[in-house]
Amino acid sequence: MEQAQYRYLPPGIYHLESKPWETPIIAGAVMLVTGELGSAIGASFALANNVTSVAPLYIPILGPWITLGVVGGSGGFDAEFGGFSFALVGLPLIVDGVLQGAGTVLLAVGASGHTTIVKDGEAPQSTTPQVGIAGNRIVIEGRF
Repeated sequence: MEQAQYRYLPPGIYHLESKPWETPIIAGAVMLVTGELGSAIGASFALANNVTSVAPLYIPILGPWITLGVVGGSGGFDAEFGGFSFALVGLPLIVDGVLQGAGTVLLAVGASGHTTIVKDGEAPQSTTPQVGIAGNRIVIEGRF
């Protein structure tokens, strides 16, 4: 369908190229890496304080959800994290999981989608000089 709108391109001067969607790829990569980096830093601090139930945070995409289930199911957030409430522990895990999941979806959409663009090509070049008249001058053109 996209080819129909470019049907009348001059041959040799312009050509069509297909390229992946760069914006969702970049946005998805930034979201995924930011979420995973936050998870890894949080897990490192928690493991330094001997809280071993946050080890699944090192797993990309699913780590925050697994940790939420492990921590929430093993006596609640108050028992595991020494008095921190759900607002301080559970909500960041949910936001982190959504951030990593959305980043993964954007990466997949960007990698699978392509757009067709018109690129300038080089006009056919002649190695023989062209002679012409322009007004009151004789013009010699060409690539040598």
